[in-house]
Amino acid sequence: MPEEEGATELSHEAVLRLADGRKSVTGLAAALRGLRERGTLAPYWRDVYNWAGEQPELSTPLHLALSGLFAPSPQERLPESVALAIFAKHRRLSGSVTRFEEFAQCPFRHFAHYGLRLEERREQGMHAFDFGTLLHSCLRACGETLHAAGRSWRDVGETEGHEMVQDVLGEIAPRLQNELLLSTKAYEHLLARIGLTAERSLARLISMDSASQFHPVAFERIFGGGSGAMPPLSYDLPHGVRLDVRGQIDRIDFDESGRYFLVVDYKTGKMSLNLLEVYEGLKLQLLTYLLVAKNLLQKTEDHEMLPAGMLYCFLKYEWWQTDHKASPEEIRKHFDAALKMPGWVLADPEVVRAIDATGRFLPIRITAKGEFYASDRPKVKTPEEFDILLKYVNLMLEKTGEEILLGDIAPRPYQMGKRTACDYCPYRAICGFDPTLDGCTYRRLINRKDEELMEDIQQREQERDAEKKGGSDHA
Repeated sequence: MPEEEGATELSHEAVLRLADGRKSVTGLAAALRGLRERGTLAPYWRDVYNWAGEQPELSTPLHLALSGLFAPSPQERLPESVALAIFAKHRRLSGSVTRFEEFAQCPFRHFAHYGLRLEERREQGMHAFDFGTLLHSCLRACGETLHAAGRSWRDVGETEGHEMVQDVLGEIAPRLQNELLLSTKAYEHLLARIGLTAERSLARLISMDSASQFHPVAFERIFGGGSGAMPPLSYDLPHGVRLDVRGQIDRIDFDESGRYFLVVDYKTGKMSLNLLEVYEGLKLQLLTYLLVAKNLLQKTEDHEMLPAGMLYCFLKYEWWQTDHKASPEEIRKHFDAALKMPGWVLADPEVVRAIDATGRFLPIRITAKGEFYASDRPKVKTPEEFDILLKYVNLMLEKTGEEILLGDIAPRPYQMGKRTACDYCPYRAICGFDPTLDGCTYRRLINRKDEELMEDIQQREQERDAEKKGGSDHA
């Protein structure tokens, strides 16, 4: 047990620890850290410090312990010339929207990944990324086959769905990591589980297609990816640098009237969306995809199409443990609740019903008077709000590109509630960030009402417009 800071007598355990010189130095470092955090220190630690300083054999461990404790905060900025050389070779800064979200999480994380190009050693085997990629590929192939035949998801029965999935997996599996999924019985079992997840995901997509007036028209549309792809989102940055944002939209749906379009992004893990994360640049992916789709449709369609929304669609089927044998209806209701599609849709009850006439797929409820429940209001946006948010995505991508070129590499992770950017960061062992050091503090994100955040978003846009106008007038 650790000693109390104000203790004047030592416990037997403390005496044993102090009898070992190196352990006493370790204990001293911990006690001094407590002094920084709580402002108190047991008196005998001062004696330990004075004694350890006189012991030649403890000189090195004492220096290491104290230098780590009182180390300065890491470097926060590269010279702009170095940042240009690292991040914008040939005056081109490019990447997926995930790259710019990563910078918003922590500039050092972005530097380690895209500047130093540090990556975790990849071991052979099936990882979460491979699992997701395989499911994406399977459903894309099924969707493209149906689309080419002029058919819809709703036209597929259970037996045909099973056969489609097995045929697609039979083509894809041998090409994955030198037939890894066919190499052992364990991997063959995993492949069977992937097939089951794909079949259940397909069955849910079929059910949704039957309950919706929106239907898929495009799958995995690439933008900024070379030949045959849609153009990237492009921005002109200082020093003649061009920023190109590239990516892939999993699915674009049109409604039956041809007036609205919907963007769908498949996910195999947990996902949610709130306005604070968009405001801080942490989640720009769906809005970026919506913006790209809108730009494309303005060029290809002979009439204006309005965004009906943007949604995450889960490709997973987790085990559910119950204390009784659940009925088919209980099972359906459980998974309907667990797999509802987060995101934002147009604040129009008729559009919401057109997307989901059953209430099984969207987490949005409408009263008998045709109004949205107050608790569901953050999940819907007016046309004006969507316009503001799409403009804000442009602002955030361009602004983030400018900050990257300014050489910002500070280990400045965000903290939102109990969650921080450090929680699953692969670079946390090398960044030097320690909240007990001077200059090392989390960038704390304070949640506010959506109305306040929308006002701040509009204020930022107005300031940006004024800044650009001032720059052009000066030029």
